[in-house]
Amino acid sequence: MKAIMISIKPEWCEKICNYKKTIEIRKTMPKCALPIKVYIYCTGARKYFFHNGIGETLDDLYRLPKNADYDGGKIKFGYSGELMCCGAEYDKNNFLNGKVIAEFMLKKVDFIKMPKNISKEFQQKTCLKPNQILDYLGGNLFKNFYAWHIDDLKIYDEPKNIKMFKKPCISPQMPYCPNCKVGCECISESEQECYRAFGECSTEWVCLNYMDRPPQSWCYVEELREWL
Repeated sequence: MKAIMISIKPEWCEKICNYKKTIEIRKTMPKCALPIKVYIYCTGARKYFFHNGIGETLDDLYRLPKNADYDGGKIKFGYSGELMCCGAEYDKNNFLNGKVIAEFMLKKVDFIKMPKNISKEFQQKTCLKPNQILDYLGGNLFKNFYAWHIDDLKIYDEPKNIKMFKKPCISPQMPYCPNCKVGCECISESEQECYRAFGECSTEWVCLNYMDRPPQSWCYVEELREWL
């Protein structure tokens, strides 16, 4: 089943995960039926170099352990060195940059005209000021854009590697997967039964068309099969 993966910077991921940002703006919109599942990929942190040549990342997205001395389980943006002072053990799952951290259902997309539709309520739901929206649109005051509404947000306890996701099938009508240039592998009979029970491909082959890099803005992917 088709889904979407969207790349979002860590500062906005924090606001989404803390339910402050409920609208994400984009220059384009999906050309498919709604609702559709959307996976949130948190972009990587940048390294800032100080005068003494030491590099630090100051735009980390991280989650404090649930049993931390304060703000247990909260997702935060900034310098993840805070984890060393939280009074609880943490692991790689507490670092969220460069991973798929959540999913939501996209049920509604609004067409927005600049500057007519930029109300105070819209600014609150996007966590953006008019000048920030204008910067995103390249300074074009008359360029229109789209508002993606974030519904049914689900934050993962364990963030997912982007390589777990597959790109859409490049030839869904192909009767014989081994002829596909992307490649495939044979699956066991038990897995074949799962595929057929969930209405997926009825062949004995699994496509190897996995994601190898995040989208610049957003792209279509295959919905992740949690039952495998």
